[in-house]
Amino acid sequence: MDRRDVRIGATEPRLPRVTGWLGPLVDAVARTDASVHRKLLFGFLAGALLLVGMAVLNIVVIGRMNERMTELSRLHERSSEVQQMLYAVTAQSHYRAMALLTRENSYNGQIGDAKQRFVDLLDSLEESAPGDRDFLEGVRGVNVKFGASSDAVLSLYRAGDISGATRLHLAEEHTASHLLEASMRSLLASADGQMARARSAFDADRGLLTTTVIAFSVVSVLAALLLGFVLSWAFVLPVRKMERALAGITAGDLTQRVQVVNRDELGRLGRHLNVMSERLASLFAEQRALAGRLTSLNESLRAASQAKSQFLASVSHELRTPMNAILGFTDALLAGVDGPLNDEQKASL
Repeated sequence: MDRRDVRIGATEPRLPRVTGWLGPLVDAVARTDASVHRKLLFGFLAGALLLVGMAVLNIVVIGRMNERMTELSRLHERSSEVQQMLYAVTAQSHYRAMALLTRENSYNGQIGDAKQRFVDLLDSLEESAPGDRDFLEGVRGVNVKFGASSDAVLSLYRAGDISGATRLHLAEEHTASHLLEASMRSLLASADGQMARARSAFDADRGLLTTTVIAFSVVSVLAALLLGFVLSWAFVLPVRKMERALAGITAGDLTQRVQVVNRDELGRLGRHLNVMSERLASLFAEQRALAGRLTSLNESLRAASQAKSQFLASVSHELRTPMNAILGFTDALLAGVDGPLNDEQKASL
């Protein structure tokens, strides 16, 4: 039988060349005193934990971005309310001027609606922005004065004193409206600044969180690949070693041994394979010794048989010559060479 060279030193299974630096890590996993089932279970658990970590990170990111969006929405709503308040103040001055110029009383009703809308928006701002309560209280005080001057102008208007109403409007009501407009513009500028800062914070958080998610995803994928590679090669290497050893044993090379560092079922299987190889080598040695003894015995039996044959041939030759002489002499006597014979002599011959 032809024997292929499958000795350990010649064809020892190894890691791929580019991943040879992971050999100590693969050996460390192989030497871990745990069963194959537990090692695989650990690998699956680690993968599941990475998925859970990714899910938790996504939840955190979504929550953080939702907070930023909520803050932006609140600031946008606040800015919109301030703009409506500014419009309500400007509208009052416009409606008052139109009422004084056209003497159309319906404009005065629109002034009342604008005032009520301004107060409602001011109440909403105080609830949504408690940090600006002092500033808004000042605005409310100015609005009270503005309302008082508006009531005075309206009284003069209803009394028919249009010129007096106009003078009071220009002297007090219009001035108060400018103060409210200036406060609203200041508040609007503050709201726009807060929106700009919130938008910058949103963009910064989005960039940071996006980078974090990408980095965590890359690290998770690399960790999963590394764990899968290490675990798989911790099982593949001993299996390949035992496969090559069994191929050598099948080819008749009973000197095959495997060096398996695993402390699991594969390690025990490798040790059993070595014991089996040693036992087979011992049995084959005993068989060869027995075959040698049988060969020697066959040679002895063959020599004895040959000696027996030679002995029998020699004895046959030695007996044949005197027996021929005796038979020939007897025939001559029976033929009467020495004279006639009586019946008793013939019977004896």
